[in-house]
Amino acid sequence: MFANGRESADGIIANLRFIAAVRGTPDYYHVHHGSISAPLREDAETEMKESPGPVVTGATLTLEMGIDIGKLERIIQAGPPVSVSSLVQRLGRSGRRGNPPEMWFLDWETEGGKSAPLPYQLPWRLLQTIAMIQLYLEERWIEPPRIIKTPCSILYHQTMSILASAGELCAEALSGRVLGLSRFSGITPEDFRELLSHLLALDHIQQTEEGGLIIGLTGARVVENFDFFAVFPEEEEWAVVDGSNQVGCIEDPVPPGEYVTVGGHCWQVTRVDNERRIVFVQATKRLIRFFWHGDRALLHDRILKRMRQVLFETAEYPYLQQAALERLREARNLAAFAELDKYNFYSWHDHATGSDMCCLFPWMGHLSYHTLLRILKNHSRGNPEADRFAGLRPYFITFRMQGNSPGSYLKQIKQLFGGRIPPNAVFDDHEIRLFKKECEYKVPKYDCFVPDSLLKKQLINDYIDMDFLRSEVALWQAPPDLRDVPAE
Repeated sequence: MFANGRESADGIIANLRFIAAVRGTPDYYHVHHGSISAPLREDAETEMKESPGPVVTGATLTLEMGIDIGKLERIIQAGPPVSVSSLVQRLGRSGRRGNPPEMWFLDWETEGGKSAPLPYQLPWRLLQTIAMIQLYLEERWIEPPRIIKTPCSILYHQTMSILASAGELCAEALSGRVLGLSRFSGITPEDFRELLSHLLALDHIQQTEEGGLIIGLTGARVVENFDFFAVFPEEEEWAVVDGSNQVGCIEDPVPPGEYVTVGGHCWQVTRVDNERRIVFVQATKRLIRFFWHGDRALLHDRILKRMRQVLFETAEYPYLQQAALERLREARNLAAFAELDKYNFYSWHDHATGSDMCCLFPWMGHLSYHTLLRILKNHSRGNPEADRFAGLRPYFITFRMQGNSPGSYLKQIKQLFGGRIPPNAVFDDHEIRLFKKECEYKVPKYDCFVPDSLLKKQLINDYIDMDFLRSEVALWQAPPDLRDVPAE
């Protein structure tokens, strides 16, 4: 059973174990992800290979590739996959012993959705799952690799590595060795001089009397650390210990008396050792209910386009079970009622607040969505027509309208995107790192040692596609304002 995050995998197995205990059926459930102890992961792998009976394992990407997990009968994906590529990898884990690969998809919705405004009534996760399946079935499409033109974190890492290896180099020689690597073809000599100036100010490097560059005292503490050459970021984790056995890890400490779920079991915290970063626990039969929201997926624009097609085409996909098919039909009726096939805007009156609300459906992936949202927010600072921006990323954006129609607001947006939008209209200088965090799965390990100016260049070169945004905005339509239609 694949989940998109560690909490999800733990929650699935903890609840299955609870059900098994209530029913008196065997506990053959395991968890496999990066935050449980190695012995528990090895137990799961051994059981999957050697057990003569059934085995169920809740897993994340740790079982997606590279591990032989025996004669796997079926894959169950909880929620939409994080990508089409991940879907294909997970599907490929079954069907290894002469049987066809088999993958089931499980999704859920919270109650009370029918009383919410229309944008919140649409089953976005179901639409996303169908779109991903169809993209692969119809086109064998998977996400293209994203090649970073300005890899700032790796630039710092290689600069410090080369200088530490050489002992001392002049700036010109260091620049030649670093920028001579093909990975840094997008880095200019001016960019590199800016990095060196920043590292001198941080004392990561120092300049000798002869003009050479060496590792500084502060930089030495980074370079000489045992984990320096691991370029991927490491999370600060707290070990979860039951007696003398480490169960796994959690990202944040939990105070005594509270409950955690790790390794598919529920635990009560008995003591916390802040100095050694240890959370001591004891087993409990308490059932922890999880709301599985997945992880920080970054959906491609192509997936959102296919989701829109799913919502308005008439195909009824043969792999949908009856409940999913009925939910899709209901969503299509709602979308047709709102004429979302014609318009990108939908408005309603919120009786609770007395406000006129509007929803924008951009049909864009996460990177484009985040850029668009920030441009609209920044534009609204001097424009009282729209405020209180919210929504559900990357599916839609909601905001409050101040007396004007969606059509008049759309005219403003088209005028805005018809001209030149400088990067400062997307984010202020003090927001560079925050916006970059929104655009990445995880913050690169050494970004903290890179000047803001280089991170800003990376955002512009690698994450902001203004030409795509302009072409999309030009196609948007808003429904006519009924106040402008003459009465019969």
